[in-house]
Amino acid sequence: EKINLKYVDTASKYDSKNAVVLTNLPRASNRIIQGTSDSTLRTFDTRVKDGVVMEWKVATPLRSVQIIKALQCDPTGTWVAAGFSSGTIHVLDLRVGVMMHAFRPHQQDVTNIICSETGDVFTSSNDTNVSVCHWKRAKTFTEGHQPDYKYQGYRDGVNGMCLLDDDLITCANYRITTISPAGNSTTKLRSDLFRGGVSAMTVSPLNKLVVLGSDSGSLRLLS
Repeated sequence: EKINLKYVDTASKYDSKNAVVLTNLPRASNRIIQGTSDSTLRTFDTRVKDGVVMEWKVATPLRSVQIIKALQCDPTGTWVAAGFSSGTIHVLDLRVGVMMHAFRPHQQDVTNIICSETGDVFTSSNDTNVSVCHWKRAKTFTEGHQPDYKYQGYRDGVNGMCLLDDDLITCANYRITTISPAGNSTTKLRSDLFRGGVSAMTVSPLNKLVVLGSDSGSLRLLS
């Protein structure tokens, strides 16, 4: 069936050249968040023209301005985690614009972020590590806060991550790794079933199946 897409509007008031990453607030919200190359976060209301709701310069005295490489809201839409090219993560309260926490789980660009309602922030980086930080349990606001858990052993960068119940599922170079309280397991994708490189990864909310997207344009469901 042919799908016709309708042009809605352009937020022309703001320079889009430095826009690096976008994410949306949870379902029922009309706002999207933009991260830029000059450490700026903007929230846009899609219902109005040039509808910027809030704008923040996400930088602290602890570190110079960096490029926002990854962005993710928590499931309640109350806070957002921004990952920088320096490997740092800044957590911001979307309701009042207050910086709630900052930590540095990586040494290189942050590539993926997943947030949970409990305050767990799962991150991956070009340094081939996956980290977990429980920022709500941290006693101090410091960029030097180390992650609570760090998973190593990846040969290449992590292409994608998703949460499935209590399990964290990652994909790196055709290898699917499940990190769970019961233990870790790794499965290699068969080349005859999955062609091309993994470019996207998510979980279908309807049947809880893992969806993989490839750079060849195909989709695969994993149970």
